[in-house]
Amino acid sequence: MQILYGLDLQRSLKKDAAGKALERKKNEKNLKDKNCNYYFETLVLGVIENLEKIDKNIEKNAVSWHLYRMPIVDRNILRIAIFEIFKELPTGIAINEAVELAKEYGSAKSSSFINGVLSKIAEEEEAN
Repeated sequence: MQILYGLDLQRSLKKDAAGKALERKKNEKNLKDKNCNYYFETLVLGVIENLEKIDKNIEKNAVSWHLYRMPIVDRNILRIAIFEIFKELPTGIAINEAVELAKEYGSAKSSSFINGVLSKIAEEEEAN
């Protein structure tokens, strides 16, 4: 989420900017295992590669909220969770993780907002 937040803040949600940010993150002292597959890399690149589809889902299901008027934290938590749902992570797990992130990093209302949006998306996915 930190990487997506930073890229979104700079308005550079592009693959090349993400690649640079991912390399910086992987070179941090506590992450210097070159033989490791980083799940955060999958998330960041997956969100960026599917950004248009993910953002359309957010706009469609976040009633009365324009995507770029949402808090950046909330927007990127939603993006991660939606990507995970599309990648067939069990929906309940994706929603729970997103709500927990919102409780930790978002505002007092973030967790209920994110839960509501993701619940609508989950219902839609189940119907299809």
